Amino acid sequence: MNGNAVCFIISFTSAWTHRFNPSGPDLPEYSLFDQIWVSQALAGRFANPTIDRRTKHKGDGSDHDPAWIDIDL
Repeated sequence: MNGNAVCFIISFTSAWTHRFNPSGPDLPEYSLFDQIWVSQALAGRFANPTIDRRTKHKGDGSDHDPAWIDIDL
């Protein structure tokens, strides 16, 4: 799965985040989780979830990196 997690979520939210606040002088770490939603009808018909991280090409990442899945129609 290219190191990306795929979750089926019943409730709705506009963004899933993670915040880790280490002890000491370090600043908190904040992550935005990428997600692709599929209907129950398509849940068993997708493969290869991918996020094309900008860090693979140049510079730092962004919350606007493209994400996609292959769907067997």
